[in-house]
Amino acid sequence: MVNRRDRHWLNWNAIRHLALSIGIALAGFATNLRSQEQGLAPVRQASHAAPAGMVKPNTPVEVRWLSSAAEAARLAKESGKPILVYVRSENCAYCDKLQEDTWQNPRTQALVMREMIPLKLTLENNPDAIEAMKVKGFPSTILFTPDRQYLVRIDGYVTPEEFMNRISKVRSAPHSTKQAAQQR
Repeated sequence: MVNRRDRHWLNWNAIRHLALSIGIALAGFATNLRSQEQGLAPVRQASHAAPAGMVKPNTPVEVRWLSSAAEAARLAKESGKPILVYVRSENCAYCDKLQEDTWQNPRTQALVMREMIPLKLTLENNPDAIEAMKVKGFPSTILFTPDRQYLVRIDGYVTPEEFMNRISKVRSAPHSTKQAAQQR
């Protein structure tokens, strides 16, 4: 029989093992969850970005979701952009609706690709990471600072307008990613 203390250790050991296997400190995600341009913009050459060059901010650029948390963490650290984690399940009608309505919206696409590092995790492929982030329902969208500090979680389906409003509130809040970067 495993006592409560050992069960807790086993859970954290599983998270540490997962963090090592994908190369990112997911234990840091879980710990942080607990505590709580107009003009032309250059596009970085990265696996999730459009080809190198200049793109107008309002030009629709398809969201190119990363599937590697390690790659997302590396790009966030290099660019100073927050990590947008989109969590879904393969058999989720509201996840499909969010994909079709919100992530296919040109304004949403431009915002996400210009100002965030998009990471998509699925329950089927990333159950340990999703458990570590304490996701209970799908879809769920979580925003982390470039140094993986929790900012906000948006649970369920949201329209493109609602997503843009929620993100703009976070960016203007005292704990926003820009202000967090300035405090370092």
